[in-house]
Amino acid sequence: AQSMDVCVVVDEAYGDFMEKSNSAINLINKFDNVFVVRSLSKGWLLSRWLKV
Repeated sequence: AQSMDVCVVVDEAYGDFMEKSNSAINLINKFDNVFVVRSLSKGWLLSRWLKV
């Protein structure tokens, strides 16, 4: 992905339920094109408050 100038987005929606050593967060220090996000709806129950 880096040689093709592509961004890699990792969604760790269930990051609170996995070992911290398995997180992709360590990759952001190695690669400029990696972004790690976490879903607020799972970890912070935001979906309960943002119903449309």
